[in-house]
Amino acid sequence: PETYNETVISAVLRNPVWIFVYWDMKKDHISMVRKSNKIQSLSLRVNMFSRDNPDAIADYFDVPITLDDRNRYVLLPSGFGFVRIDFVVNMEGETYEVLASTGLVTLPYVSEKIANPFPETPISPVLKLSGLPELLRTHYMNHRQSFF
Repeated sequence: PETYNETVISAVLRNPVWIFVYWDMKKDHISMVRKSNKIQSLSLRVNMFSRDNPDAIADYFDVPITLDDRNRYVLLPSGFGFVRIDFVVNMEGETYEVLASTGLVTLPYVSEKIANPFPETPISPVLKLSGLPELLRTHYMNHRQSFF
């Protein structure tokens, strides 16, 4: 069937840098999202955990989704040991409610070539002085999901 009328989320690691996330929503939750004036959006909150402390979130980012979406590939940042994906309803006032969460997914160790999204490429001294390398790094860290 198209839906099992459950609010659940699951994730499968495709390779060390991509994870496939799929979810379902109860009809009651879909109705709540459509009718509520306080709900602003839905998202997948990608929580990253270090190998040293898998109990505390080290970093996270949100991937916007719609009611019609049912799955998404997510590009994972390097340098973390575990990931957990939360299915989130974003409310007014920057509050949110977690509808469902995956378990912790262990990320394999990866080579430096894969782990470093910014390989050393020749950049002219003028561009280095302008701050272009930092701009590229910041853009990647804050908008990496925009293009997928």
